[in-house]
Amino acid sequence: MHYDHDTCRDVLLRSLTEALEEHADRIRELEARTRADGHALNGMSFDILPWHPTITVSFRSSADSEQFRYEPGDWLGYALIGPHNAAKPLAPAMQIVGAAYVLAGDEVGQESNHLIQLAAADAILDPKVAQLLQECGVRASIITDSIPYGLFEFVVVDEDRVFRANYCEIVVAMRVARRLLGRAIP
Repeated sequence: MHYDHDTCRDVLLRSLTEALEEHADRIRELEARTRADGHALNGMSFDILPWHPTITVSFRSSADSEQFRYEPGDWLGYALIGPHNAAKPLAPAMQIVGAAYVLAGDEVGQESNHLIQLAAADAILDPKVAQLLQECGVRASIITDSIPYGLFEFVVVDEDRVFRANYCEIVVAMRVARRLLGRAIP
């Protein structure tokens, strides 16, 4: 199978935006409940497990411990959107990540996963995602090719922790470097 990064990113973005639109009321309710408790939603995770394949969308609150900043399973809004309630919009994304995760050996699987996580990070950072969240009352910043200063954080982490980083930070760092240098860095 040939991996097409742009297609993977586009399918992930379309599935994510459709799932957010379908569950806008649930996001509004979570935001309102969080604010009523004196907190705010300050993060969203696009959780991709290509070896299952499973995809969920989780929300972090300022009430969640900083210790679990990159641990969506420990967040108040863990798996608010997932295959249990967004099977139709997430199905194309689950299909493409499952197909992209070819297990011809451990290293190939990890490398495929790395590319999938980068595509997911690029998708969640699309301005459409932040705009949909803003329509739900979430103070999500639109991320471009500048260093972000907002309080809301987009998160994509590799559950296997091959790279112990937020893939969104990697993507933004590369965008900033490309803008500053006028070219992609090697």
